Amino acid sequence: EELGWSPKIVGTTSRPEGVFFRCGDTELQRHFGLAPQVSLKDGIRRSLDVLRARATHR
Repeated sequence: EELGWSPKIVGTTSRPEGVFFRCGDTELQRHFGLAPQVSLKDGIRRSLDVLRARATHR
């Protein structure tokens, strides 16, 4: 969204079968106090702001 681009994500059948993706269980992380301080969307936005600022200063 932030880049104005929506790629189509598809699996490939030309490779061996298996797990398409894996997701970790974050409950154990939270148990030890490791919780996100910034939302994914805000983190992406902040990163893009930094990259854009660096690109204009060169």
